Amino acid sequence: MILQKGIKMNDKPEWHNVHGIKDHELYGLNLDVMTKYGDIINLQHPESLKHKRMSLYNRAAQFAPFAALTGYEEAIIETGRLVSEKMILSETQKEHLDWQLQELKDRLPEKEVCITWFKKDEKKPGGEYVSTKGYVKKIYAIERRVIMTDGQKIDMDDIYEIELSRLYD
Repeated sequence: MILQKGIKMNDKPEWHNVHGIKDHELYGLNLDVMTKYGDIINLQHPESLKHKRMSLYNRAAQFAPFAALTGYEEAIIETGRLVSEKMILSETQKEHLDWQLQELKDRLPEKEVCITWFKKDEKKPGGEYVSTKGYVKKIYAIERRVIMTDGQKIDMDDIYEIELSRLYD
């Protein structure tokens, strides 16, 4: 098989590129490439006098992957996160909590208590039930808020249960 006048497929060219690959291996039977660019294809890359050569690190950064959907992963995690609905207390349960709060108010801050309350979620409707152990500093009946000695504020309407068992030791 003849590629160009006088050059056969099995003949080895006398020159090769910097990687040692023969041109006929690199370009196959595409003679147009060799015809058009054969005189410059193996020349050394020109160096600019105005700009210094870019480092390999900076060149690689151009091809680094990027997050096309920024925040997508966090949105998936947030969607999968479970929250609970706030339980509605019966009138009997509300009366019992009011009685416990009054007992607690009369004995501030003698004993440690455990308050289970509903903490609203900041991102989704619903929330979770949290238990807080500590000492009550102040009870504001008008604002319906309990202040713990560590500064935590708990709305009375969010309280589910108060453990006062240690009050009577």
